Amino acid sequence: MKKAANLEIETICPLHGPILTDTIPEVLRLYNLWSTYQPEDEGVFIAYASIHGNTAQAALKMKEILEQRAVRELQLQTFQGMTLRNVLKMHSVTAHSYVWHQAMMQRICTYE
Repeated sequence: MKKAANLEIETICPLHGPILTDTIPEVLRLYNLWSTYQPEDEGVFIAYASIHGNTAQAALKMKEILEQRAVRELQLQTFQGMTLRNVLKMHSVTAHSYVWHQAMMQRICTYE
């Protein structure tokens, strides 16, 4: 990026994706952030998956606690709706998921 900083870049032709011409300054800014592991925003992104609603309750509780601690930028979303941009954008990311295997739990709960 340091070598390219002094160049007047008019077009970026990646090996995949669209050819870029109009958004070059923004693309270079974001690339510089992401390649140095810097967040776009100082915030927290909470992703979760919840079959029975319990993990969703835990994620909501985490959001509530963070709001009480005055975290300004805070996003809560299911894994199904999240994008890589959500993950790269935030300073901190937390993921919640619980796997329940009913037959296994019945054996564990009745084991003596």
